[in-house]
Amino acid sequence: MQAWTWAVASPTALTSVAITGTNFSGSANVNAITCPLSLSYCLVAGGNGQVGTVTRPSTASASPAITLFTSSSITNLGTKAINALKCPSGYCMAVGQGGLILTDGKSATPAPNSVSSWQVVTGPQSTYDLNGLACFSTNLCVAVGAHGTVEVATSTGTALAGNTAATWKTIPTGVTYDLNNVRCLAIGCIAAGVGHLVLLTPPATATASWKVRPIS
Repeated sequence: MQAWTWAVASPTALTSVAITGTNFSGSANVNAITCPLSLSYCLVAGGNGQVGTVTRPSTASASPAITLFTSSSITNLGTKAINALKCPSGYCMAVGQGGLILTDGKSATPAPNSVSSWQVVTGPQSTYDLNGLACFSTNLCVAVGAHGTVEVATSTGTALAGNTAATWKTIPTGVTYDLNNVRCLAIGCIAAGVGHLVLLTPPATATASWKVRPIS
């Protein structure tokens, strides 16, 4: 067996970089950021329904720039806080306060850097705050939140974005503690809360149900 030798590396000095453009208003937090490799920009989201893009600098000496969308331009978004943001493959989804689910799948060709592409998903989902989001593929997204809330969106054969057949549904968990984060692999998802983990196993067939098993 090969022996490993560990050493403490000297940290590289970090320098602050000015970001030009419009900053988040008031004291709103930046709660989520994602920088998909397929896009030439990052997406940021946070309090007061604020979401926008941060362009990557073209050179080492250039500054990134932030462009915020006008939340009033997205119907039903208002000032709800956005808590999690994911871009699995060419499209993006966000979740947040009061069961908010936001997607840039308004058109068949998603454009996350265009406010006209975003829409609030309306449906039978819970009104509890959603705190975490995981999209295992373009066909499966799982959101978790307060009071053991789990919301699942699935689509067979086509991507969720721009697909009106894709539906979100609430998965009964039987737990009442808050779930703050979730991660998914091919075999299922693990949701995490304060001192708790919940295993979520997707159905093996189209008519079967999700299995929920608290493991701590």
